[in-house]
Amino acid sequence: NIQADYQYKALHSGNLVQRQWHKNRLILIKEMLRLNKNDSVCDIGCGSGNAIFAFHQDVKQMDGCDYNRQCLQFIKKKVEKANLKNIKTFYWNILKPPPKEMINAYDKVIFTEVI
Repeated sequence: NIQADYQYKALHSGNLVQRQWHKNRLILIKEMLRLNKNDSVCDIGCGSGNAIFAFHQDVKQMDGCDYNRQCLQFIKKKVEKANLKNIKTFYWNILKPPPKEMINAYDKVIFTEVI
């Protein structure tokens, strides 16, 4: 498993190449999805939550799912500390059927950096 805060640290304090990679990923997501205030969005394979934290203010609901429970706990702590109301996280192994709460729940889905 990747460390819970790996992507977050790479974006905010990694070396120049790491930071730029993660910044470019967020720029690409924003350009391609054209998010708006009415959107419910899910980031599948959310990792440390970079997309969640970058876009939660732009949408109605911003959820993340991952198979790495430590990543989900990292996000949950940051969400609670900042008292963010429109973010939920949940566990999902994408090799299994999606949880019921995911089916027909989202207007847009982010599915990047998932092997």
